[in-house]
Amino acid sequence: MTCKRFFCLLACSAVVFGSTAAWSAEIHGRSSTQFGWFNDIFTGNKQAEFGEYLNLSVTQIDK
Repeated sequence: MTCKRFFCLLACSAVVFGSTAAWSAEIHGRSSTQFGWFNDIFTGNKQAEFGEYLNLSVTQIDK
């Protein structure tokens, strides 16, 4: 029983002390889908397209 408590205390202290020295950054993102419907100028056929756009930004990398 004391071995389990000691291991738990050791693991928790490693997480707490390890997290103080870690670097952090904020990551924000946005995803959008676009549907395009148009006539092809070469063949005259109607066409449809889906486009997926992903915008990521990373801030507060270095103080």
